[in-house]
Amino acid sequence: MIKSIISNVLLSTEGTQNENFAGSDIVLYVIIGVVAVAVIAMLVFTNISRKKQAKKKEEMLDSLAPGDIIETAGGIIGTIVSTRNSSVGKEFIIETGEEGRKTTLTVDVQALYCVIYQKNPPRSAASDGKSNKEVVNADVNKPDDGTMSNSKKDK
Repeated sequence: MIKSIISNVLLSTEGTQNENFAGSDIVLYVIIGVVAVAVIAMLVFTNISRKKQAKKKEEMLDSLAPGDIIETAGGIIGTIVSTRNSSVGKEFIIETGEEGRKTTLTVDVQALYCVIYQKNPPRSAASDGKSNKEVVNADVNKPDDGTMSNSKKDK
């Protein structure tokens, strides 16, 4: 009895389902098309953004000159003494330490973390309205030996 009721319900809705499938196929294709276009647009815009960032970074690296203060990925802050191109890539020779105990290091361009002070920033950075001539509140010539100054002890 239950089998016959189920088969009658299935047979009676079979005609309407075939008519609805044609309409739902078109909607499905439209949705798939919209998603595909959105994914392609996202990939294109991401690629364009990445190229702009790479160009800006390359301009910044090319504009680094002796006298600029940089920080390496290892946390070493120093002043660029000179730049050179090696077989591996661009290298910076930086000087760090206090007077009388200065150390010279050769640093690969990949170790550059940030530029703290730049005498002549690239034109694209200067046109953004941001100044690269801000020095971080750190005395580059004094190593951190763990002692606190009187002003810090009072606080």
